[in-house]
Amino acid sequence: MNEYLSIAESVVREAGAIAREMFGQVDILGDHGQGNMFTPADLAVNEHVCGRISDTFPNHDILSEESGSKGGDSTHLWILDPIDGTRHFHGGVPLYSISLALYIEKKPALGVVYNPETGQLFSAVAGKGASLNGHRIQCSDKQHLRDATVCIEVPHRLMADVVRDDASHNIAKLMGQVERIRVIGASALGLCYCASGAFDLYLNMSTGSKIWDVAAGRIILEESGATVTGSSESRIIGGPAELRIQLIQALSTSVGEQRNLLASE
Repeated sequence: MNEYLSIAESVVREAGAIAREMFGQVDILGDHGQGNMFTPADLAVNEHVCGRISDTFPNHDILSEESGSKGGDSTHLWILDPIDGTRHFHGGVPLYSISLALYIEKKPALGVVYNPETGQLFSAVAGKGASLNGHRIQCSDKQHLRDATVCIEVPHRLMADVVRDDASHNIAKLMGQVERIRVIGASALGLCYCASGAFDLYLNMSTGSKIWDVAAGRIILEESGATVTGSSESRIIGGPAELRIQLIQALSTSVGEQRNLLASE
């Protein structure tokens, strides 16, 4: 695992240098659907990371937002989002990252998330804890929802009406029960900032997320001591165990719904 982590960290740093040269200076090339745009930088980072992983671990599989799946028979699967936060990247907003995770036998083994503009490199290995630039990080120790800052991800205009309406309803509920609500619009960084304690809770209410958006950030958040429930196809809730339960209770309208969310652990 040390070799895998070392390679992953090195690769995303190299890719970060490529991204920085294009930051805020590239046009939109196209859209994967539902507002998921891509730029020449997404493609350049994708080519570099996939090339390095393939050269170093030729028997491993790769799943990337930009190039789909390569391979398919290996027990080792690398999951890449070349640039998570492409809209920010395109607009010159320094809230984007390169996100790379490794799954072994379908279980998360490690994750790295790198923000090239701030130099923040978040890393985690399953069972070994999480770090930021080599220093151990832990999630928030807040005890009460009223004192918590919640980082949320919201659905976009193209999502189904019921998804957008549910998100609006939940935001209205939370406004009177938490200290602050923040939307940064970059899933991987949102998860990592929650892991470092910058935010107390993470709530993704958009079913438009894909596994490459959250694979690396999720293991980093979990290894920081947080509990995370849900999936990329459903609502993701993460944070300190007790605080997360309070958030679920605040969002849920029935005891049955609360039980379902808690059972998803």
